[in-house]
Amino acid sequence: MRKLLLAVLLFTTCSLFAETLTGTVRWIMDGDTFDLRNGDKSTTIRLWGIDAPEKDQPGSKRAVNAMIDLIGRKRVRVEVVDRDRYGRVVGKVYYRKVYVNEELLRRGCAWWYKQYAPDAKDLEKAYKFAFDNRIGLWAYKNNVPPWQYRHNKKQEKANGNQ
Repeated sequence: MRKLLLAVLLFTTCSLFAETLTGTVRWIMDGDTFDLRNGDKSTTIRLWGIDAPEKDQPGSKRAVNAMIDLIGRKRVRVEVVDRDRYGRVVGKVYYRKVYVNEELLRRGCAWWYKQYAPDAKDLEKAYKFAFDNRIGLWAYKNNVPPWQYRHNKKQEKANGNQ
């Protein structure tokens, strides 16, 4: 009985500290970032566990269009997971019953960001589905993950090749 009471107390305490935001998507910045508005408050949201192509990478427009289709001008719920080094909220985004992060992977619009979400089996499964079925990004060979693309760009800049 003591263990059960302790488990309930722990669950309740953790639930009290879980932050959830709701609001309307007002601006989609790229395939994994958007502006959430709630009244006069604006919050930049970065989707947790995925990484979409950078603006000048192949597949970027497809990712942005998928975001517009899924959440553009819609009221969404964000389960806050973290804040990144730029101060953005990093979260799991839901529109009605659709888990947007997972759906973008299933549509082949992003990479599973395994480094930051290694235990996210739902994201891994959606990523593998798109990859195995050559959907979206996976219809083409030699795709460069955004994190590698950003690293390559930094190296080019450091070497004076812009």
